[in-house]
Amino acid sequence: MQIKTNIYHILLILSMSLLTSQISNAQNFPIEVVTQLSKPYSLRLTDYGGGSGERVNLTLLLKDINRTNYQVRLRLVIEGAGISIFSKPTYIGKIVLLQGGIPEQFNSIELADYFNPNNLEFQGFTRSQYDRAQKLPEGIYSIRFEVLDFIRNVPVAAPKAGETLAWLAENDPPIINQPYQDEKVQILEPQNVIFSWTPRHLSSPNAAIDVEYEVTVVQLIPKTRNPNDAILTSNPILRTTTQSTTFIYGISEPSLLAGESYALQVRVVERNGLEIFKNRGRSEVVKFTYGSVCLPATNISAQVLAPTRAKITYEAGAGNTRYKLRFREKTQENNGTWFEENSQLNYVNLLDLRPSTTYEYEVLSFCGDLTPTNQIIQRDTFQTSGFSAQDFACGRVPKEFTLQNQTPKANLVRGDTIVATDFKLKIGRIEGSQGVFSGEGVVVMPFMNNIKLKAAFKNIKVNEENRMIDGIIAITGASAQVLDDSTLATVQAQITEIEGFLNQAESALDQIDIVLDKIDLVAAKMYEYLPERIQLRLDNARDSLAAAKKELKGLPANATEEQRTAAKEKLRKAKLEMKQSLSEAIKYYAQALVKFAKILWKATRELGQEAISGISSQIQDLKNLKNSYNQSNEIINSNYSQSEEEENTLGEDESIVNEVDINNQMQGKIDDTKNIMTKENNVALSFILEKLIIAFATEESMKDLGKNFKNEGLDIVEEILQKLRQEQPEDTIKNYVKQRIKDTLLNMMLYSRN
Repeated sequence: MQIKTNIYHILLILSMSLLTSQISNAQNFPIEVVTQLSKPYSLRLTDYGGGSGERVNLTLLLKDINRTNYQVRLRLVIEGAGISIFSKPTYIGKIVLLQGGIPEQFNSIELADYFNPNNLEFQGFTRSQYDRAQKLPEGIYSIRFEVLDFIRNVPVAAPKAGETLAWLAENDPPIINQPYQDEKVQILEPQNVIFSWTPRHLSSPNAAIDVEYEVTVVQLIPKTRNPNDAILTSNPILRTTTQSTTFIYGISEPSLLAGESYALQVRVVERNGLEIFKNRGRSEVVKFTYGSVCLPATNISAQVLAPTRAKITYEAGAGNTRYKLRFREKTQENNGTWFEENSQLNYVNLLDLRPSTTYEYEVLSFCGDLTPTNQIIQRDTFQTSGFSAQDFACGRVPKEFTLQNQTPKANLVRGDTIVATDFKLKIGRIEGSQGVFSGEGVVVMPFMNNIKLKAAFKNIKVNEENRMIDGIIAITGASAQVLDDSTLATVQAQITEIEGFLNQAESALDQIDIVLDKIDLVAAKMYEYLPERIQLRLDNARDSLAAAKKELKGLPANATEEQRTAAKEKLRKAKLEMKQSLSEAIKYYAQALVKFAKILWKATRELGQEAISGISSQIQDLKNLKNSYNQSNEIINSNYSQSEEEENTLGEDESIVNEVDINNQMQGKIDDTKNIMTKENNVALSFILEKLIIAFATEESMKDLGKNFKNEGLDIVEEILQKLRQEQPEDTIKNYVKQRIKDTLLNMMLYSRN
């Protein structure tokens, strides 16, 4: 009995020791596991493999520092609400060798095969469901790697060791704020439409930080087309990316057409390629209309009213708010100067025309700042009549008037009108006060069909009714004689004449008035091209000359000789400053015209050299692209035929996979097509630039080149002269001109293709 009791005690002790040993072994596995996931978390399994390698990080540590080359393998387990996904038993994976005491780390690239759906078993959520959705259901998931002894196939890490929890959820796409649905946006000139949206992922626990936005705009043709269908199937007029939540659709984007409708969509994209947004990040589609249709004026006609006057009339087009009339004398060379008149009425009166002269004219319509789309400008002509005997009714009796009012006029200013018998004189230059005035102006001859003539007057008396009561107004010439202000020679001749007047004696003070008027005329021709420093010097010199003349002329009769000498010296210095400032102006003006030719010549030379040097490689690149395109086309056609043959034998899920692959190949084909079109444009541009430098081989031919570009909407001459006026470096202007020429030629090419 005692022996049985002792045996029982021994068995009990052994059992307790074995249990303790098992508990100890269960809690003290030889390998520690740490699993880390980087936000944002994706619902797509393949997102956790590859990429930058930072999506998943696994660390294994063999705690026994005396053991080396311990062979283990991994098993992935993903568990969610009613869902379990784990490595297939048949998938072994790579052998992992662990060294005692040394952590072994694995990144996403090294773990990519474990997240491959082909290597996983699905429970509670079938593989077919996953393939259709290409993502897991939203929810909280635990993700861990189990570590198994490679030989014995038993766990060597604690259950759920290194388990990490992740809330897998998709973020909402952005909401478009501007324009709102069915908005008619305002047309601005230049084109300026604001697109803005609000991101909705920033407050999410699974928020993406590194994102950009893809902005897509398509035109709705016809206007009633479903915008959702159009955004999916139409070629976009704009597709661009930005990291801002606002995009300005400006003049560098394709022109929007007045009255046409467009669809806008904004897509948010995670820049590392993660699919973490609902609807693949696409916002709802917004439809908007770009202003109202703007139509040109119609029924344009000319009515000759007199040898020097005509009236142009027209009927308003829809939306018209203003008009611009352009007219010029018609010549065989078609080189007459165009003049412009703006109007908000449906007619324009033309004055100061030449008798017996043919004019050509055209009318441009505007809706606010907008020009009608595809406005066809029709040019027409009219001819003024000659003067007849009736026009010069010399025996005509003037209207009766009275000179009883002798109260002097205190002051007159430029633009006022003086009445002399049957004439009206509009003042251009005036001096004097208290009823006595001298100056120049334009007088209308009522008995010569209201022709306007230049006139001058000196010390005439004018009453408070603006009627001349004493004095003579002398006719000096017709104001219709307009000097040609387009040539340097004209300006130089006028300056020579001014210098002649300035060299005369100080006693000829009346000549100073002529000088001042001629200076104004010269300045008007050059000012828009002169730097501000030269303009300021000219203005100061003119003011000094006028003040010196007034001071000398205003000296009293009893002025001392010292006062007269000082006044004459001031006038002499003012004349000298005037001559020097004019000389500086004409020197700059002449140099600017030379610089313009050199800059344009250098720009075309460099463009041509770049085109010629790069054209061979561009052609070869284009050939390579087309060969690649043809090869991919054959592969796609082959795959498509094969997919049709296999469609009956494959299951629904496998058929969908093949269709996805073909669609991906088709997208690659579309991208190749875009690349080919870009290369073709570059090659065509190179050929055009090569011909350009052959056709305009000298600096002297640059003026003609400038005219050719102006016909295409690029006033390169004006742009160069204005940048010279701003005193920008010539190399900066040259580089700007090169880009403007390239852009213009590309637009011409694209327009001709369309």
